[in-house]
Parts: sequence; structure tokens; C-alpha cells
Amino acid sequence: MKKRISKITILCIVILSAIACKKENDSNNIDYSKYKIKQAIRHRGTIDTTIYYYNGENTDEYSAYNNTTTKYLRKYIKNGNQFDLEFYSNSVKTHEGISILNAQGFIDSSRLTYIPTMSFNNRSKSYFDANGFAIRDINDYNSYINDVKKFYTAAGDFKYWIYDIYYPATPADNQRDSIVFEFDLSKPLHVLFEFALQERYGKPNQHLVTKRLTYNTLAGNVLKSTREYKYEVDANGLVTKRINTSYSQPGDILTTSDTTYYSYYMN
Repeated sequence: MKKRISKITILCIVILSAIACKKENDSNNIDYSKYKIKQAIRHRGTIDTTIYYYNGENTDEYSAYNNTTTKYLRKYIKNGNQFDLEFYSNSVKTHEGISILNAQGFIDSSRLTYIPTMSFNNRSKSYFDANGFAIRDINDYNSYINDVKKFYTAAGDFKYWIYDIYYPATPADNQRDSIVFEFDLSKPLHVLFEFALQERYGKPNQHLVTKRLTYNTLAGNVLKSTREYKYEVDANGLVTKRINTSYSQPGDILTTSDTTYYSYYMN
């Protein structure tokens, strides 16, 4: 009798293991290229909603915020080796510009013009390594310049940034921060969900970021702020909820916190 029970037990274990393996294999066989971000609803005292619509390689991004009646539309229109940019506020075009694609298919330069004054709102330039990771981004906002150099782990995630802010008119105000990242290696990043055309700005991180720590390198690498991320994912591993909490340092003093809910299209 003991032998029969032992055999039955072993058989059950084998069956359950086979089922678990099949589920894991099914998950690994999901074609995540068929998924795109559809909607992001952020709660931060107010409720902000962004909805994405796709037509081939074109993307429309609609945003509405509870604290204003203004509705925003950003159009990204594929045109040869570039995207034409059109930004609207309550159906009135406020900005226009272009984003140029390099040979890898990534956006390596952009410019945006503020239509009422026909002045550049900002200009940007990005650099990539042979694997497609963005290693430097320079954004010129006229009165100041952001220059971010990015470094990666062997797992393909951000390791740290060197973040310089230059003020051409007042160099004494220049800043340099070092931003260090932590990731959850048990949670792969399957589908991008943060902003339109995110896939065009270089190869993405391979996992979900859980923390970023910002150090003031001009003051002896003093920790000045931290940001923590918590997630919920669905059965396919797609992020459905993210809690983003920021603290000033020292002292872990809460500065902001918001929760965003995500949904997706499947082709």
C-alpha cells in the first residue's frame, strides 16, 4: 500500500511539473510585439488620462487633465526617414517640428518650434552604441542645456547616468548629478508604456526599474533625492499599475507620489 501511495504521489508531482512547465513555456512564447500601450490613467490628487491611437507607424497621443479644461493632442507622423511633429492645445496648433531617424531606426535629432513666436522650443541630439543603446542625450532648451551620459549593466539596464545642466548665461548655476538605478531582474520589461515613440529612442532597459538615487557630484556625491517604483503585472507580465514615489534626502521626506494604471492594444 505504501508503495502504491508513493507511486501515485510521484505521478502527481510529474503531472503538476508538466503543467507548470507548459505555463512557463506558453508565457515565453508570447509575441509581445503585438502589444502596444493604449491608455495611461495617472492619479496624483487629480486624474490625468493619456490615450494612444496608432495608424501604421503614425501615433496620436491625447491627454486630458482634471485640473484644466485644456485638451492636448500630439501627432507623430512618419515621413520617410523622419517623424513630423504636430502639437495641439484645444485643437489649436501650438508647436511643430521633426525627429530624424538614424540608420539604426532610432531618433538621433529633433527640433520643436513654438508657433506663436516661431522660435525653437528645444533641440535635441542623441548618440547610440553599436547595440542600439542610447549612450548620450543633449537637449537644448535655449536658456539651459541638459547633457546626459548613460551607462549600462551587463543585463542591459541602466547602471548610472552623469547628468549635467548648463546655463550659458550664468555658468555659476551649472549642476552635475549622478543618477544610480536599481532593477528587479525577476520582472522583464516586455512592452514599453511611458511615452509615445519610446521604442525609437534606443534599445530599452530589459527589466523594470525599482529605484533611482540622485547624487549631487559637485557637493561631494551627497544623496539629494530618491525615487521608488512598485508594480502590478497581469498574467502576461504586462505592467498594469505603477506607484511612483519621490523623497528628498537626507531624511526620506516624501515629496510626490502618484499611481498610474495601464491598458494595452493587442494586434
